Amino acid sequence: MSESAAAFDKTYQDLRSSNQPGWGGEAYGRRLQAWEASLGKLDAIAWPTRERGRILELGCGNGMAAFILGRLGHEVYGLDVSSAAIAWAVERFNTAGIAADLRVGNVRSMPFYVDEMFDLVVDGNCLHCVIGAERALVLGEIRRIIRRGGMFLVSSMCGPPKSTEARRDYDAGIRCLIRDGVPSRFMPSPESLVQECLAAGFEFVSADLSKNSWWDHLELLLARP
Repeated sequence: MSESAAAFDKTYQDLRSSNQPGWGGEAYGRRLQAWEASLGKLDAIAWPTRERGRILELGCGNGMAAFILGRLGHEVYGLDVSSAAIAWAVERFNTAGIAADLRVGNVRSMPFYVDEMFDLVVDGNCLHCVIGAERALVLGEIRRIIRRGGMFLVSSMCGPPKSTEARRDYDAGIRCLIRDGVPSRFMPSPESLVQECLAAGFEFVSADLSKNSWWDHLELLLARP
C-alpha cells in the first residue's frame, strides 16, 4: 500500500474527532450518493430475484459500500488496513443492526478468505492506493477469492489530474500523485486500467467514466471466467 496503516489511522481519527461522517469529510455526502446509485443499479441487475450475495468491500473504511449492500440484505464483509476505521465501522454496523464480518488486513495477502468465496468484490477506492508491482499481487488475490462467474467492481481515480493542486503533486512518469515525497495514488489511463485487469484474468463487462474538474474516475465492472 502507498500509505502506512498509521497514516490511515490518523486520518480516520481526525475525521471522527471533527464529527465528519467518514472518508472524504465534507465530500462524504457526494461519495455516498454516487455509491448508492452505482450499487443500487448493480444490485438490480445481479440479484433480480433478491437472493443474497456474499460480498466483500476492500478498503471499506468506516463503512460505505458494505454498509449500503448490508442494508440491501446481502451477506457483507469488509477489509481495511486501518484499525481505527474498522473499529468505527463495527460501531456503525452494530448501531444499525446490520450483520457484517469486518476485519483489519492488507489486500496484498488475504489468507483468511478461501478460494472462490465471494460473489462480488467491491474496490472501495482501494486499488488506486496500490502502487507498482504490488498491483499484480493484489489483483491475483482478488481473482482467487471471487467465484467463477462472480464479479469485481473497480472504482478508481484516472489521470492525468486536472486541478492546479493535483497537477503540482503529479509525477507523469509513474502516473502517480506524490504525497510527502512518496507515490500515494496511481492514476492510469482508463484504457490501461482495463488492460491491466484483463491481463490479471478478468473479463470486461462494462465501464463508466465520470469526468470531473479535479480528475476523472472510472467505474469498471469485471467478471471472473
